[in-house]
Amino acid sequence: MALAATTISDIVLNANEDDLDRIIQSVKDRRKVLSAARAAEVQIGMACTLTGLSPKYLNGLTGTVVRDPNGRSGTRAFGCKLDEASTKRLRSHGSKFYVPADTTEYVLPGVPMQCFKVNA
Repeated sequence: MALAATTISDIVLNANEDDLDRIIQSVKDRRKVLSAARAAEVQIGMACTLTGLSPKYLNGLTGTVVRDPNGRSGTRAFGCKLDEASTKRLRSHGSKFYVPADTTEYVLPGVPMQCFKVNA
């Protein structure tokens, strides 16, 4: 991580506006590569944490990767079977997703593959 500290310091102290534009584009490009790599490793049954979703309250929910219950294919072919704690957290937001009071697991359908962060 010494490289990161040195790089950040160099950006803060020396980067001009053109440099910042190139850095921002480089970060966006790198995020796309990492997102594609993360999507490629997603498999049914893996423990996961959700990230990069909207609405934002979905980010950080945890569960297991499952087939999409609505039969979607492509980049939204998977759902996330939320664990009990995340199901409870989703229920507390209660706006877009209805989670009955007695439900301990909830399947969030159609999660984009790049939004799964596989837990080690």
